[in-house]
Amino acid sequence: MRKKIILEDDLKDEIYSEFPLSKISVFFLAIILIILGFSLNFPLKEKVSAIILTELKKNKACPVLFESLDFNILNPGLIINNVLVSGRCFQNPSSNLTFKDIKVNFSLPSLSPPGLKFKTEISKGRSLIRAFPAISIASSKVDIDPSSKIRLQDFSEITSGKVDLKGDVKISGDMSLKGSKVQGTQFTLKSNNITLPAQTVNNFNIPLIPLGKLILKAKMNRRGLLTIQSFKAGSDASPVLLEVEGSMKVNQRYIGRSTYDLKGKINFSEQFYKKDFPILNLFLSGKQKDSKGYFSFTLRGSVMSPRFKLR
Repeated sequence: MRKKIILEDDLKDEIYSEFPLSKISVFFLAIILIILGFSLNFPLKEKVSAIILTELKKNKACPVLFESLDFNILNPGLIINNVLVSGRCFQNPSSNLTFKDIKVNFSLPSLSPPGLKFKTEISKGRSLIRAFPAISIASSKVDIDPSSKIRLQDFSEITSGKVDLKGDVKISGDMSLKGSKVQGTQFTLKSNNITLPAQTVNNFNIPLIPLGKLILKAKMNRRGLLTIQSFKAGSDASPVLLEVEGSMKVNQRYIGRSTYDLKGKINFSEQFYKKDFPILNLFLSGKQKDSKGYFSFTLRGSVMSPRFKLR
């Protein structure tokens, strides 16, 4: 019996199988492979590190250093390892602020200003700051997510040798920049558990002061004028109640040269100034209180040389 000869062009349809990936999938797979190949063969880490270091060196008044960079390909972004912020940035040269890492990832494109947008996470101890920097050719903007929280003990380097503070502070706000210069900012700080532990300040033994509540709302314009819209510390159960308003001229290059023009009022409980901190009577003697028991005060001068006057 003669066998039927089947030509190549006459093969049966059932032996053909459709390629499991669509054309779109193949296209994106090719793009990913190109990016991977570029990343593995181009010294991207060194280039980015050099760019960041060059920008940081421009800010001589506030030196910031880091040890290394790591790239995350699956979740596009980078991790800046072992970041050190010089104490010169917060007028405490003997104490540097350190972070284990800072994470920066790509986010959705920004419409205002039009450009790239990133998600940045800065963690230290129990503190976590989430910010969304948007960068364009002419300007940039940073939005601080309302979920951001600072545990003051984690940032004790800033107040080391000055005043010790404890508590958790929620922070939100935004900042507009042109280059490295601030064009405008507004922010809000809130807390329900602020405490000044017992400590010695300028040779005075300060007792424990559980303030509890704190709220600060402020804004600053491009000329560096910081306006305090609202500042209140303490509650009815606190030994100290404080309210402040006014402005501060911020020197963005040398913070120590910034100047105050503040006024406020303060109330001490009888238990506090008669038993807990009796030396306070020396300062309150002869001063007039208003109908609610508040003393008025002013704070002027510079950060390096403040002038406090209780009226």
